[in-house]
Amino acid sequence: MARRGGRRLDQVIDEQDRRMGNEAFGLAPYNGRLVEWFSHHVILGLYVFLIAMPLTAFVIGCAIVLRSWSSDAGFRQATLESFTMVRAHLASLLIAGAESANQRTTSSTIRG
Repeated sequence: MARRGGRRLDQVIDEQDRRMGNEAFGLAPYNGRLVEWFSHHVILGLYVFLIAMPLTAFVIGCAIVLRSWSSDAGFRQATLESFTMVRAHLASLLIAGAESANQRTTSSTIRG
């Protein structure tokens, strides 16, 4: 286990959690263990949990949508109407998205 200033890393993390008030939720011991596990199992943690599992969920979701697309006429009609609506209001949606992104960067600059 990694040491920091003569103390174990999980002790340092627990102390920081207590100062921040996270012990009320009962998650303080588990946060440090989870971070430590991911730092020791980089290949399994990164490739399996952070890449393969979300990609698998995406592929399964696409398969379900494609299956529903071929058998459900109402779903096809609603999807086409949604695309038509987005296309008709594309300029407004782009302006709203740009304004939202601008507000996020401005607020993070002010805080930071």
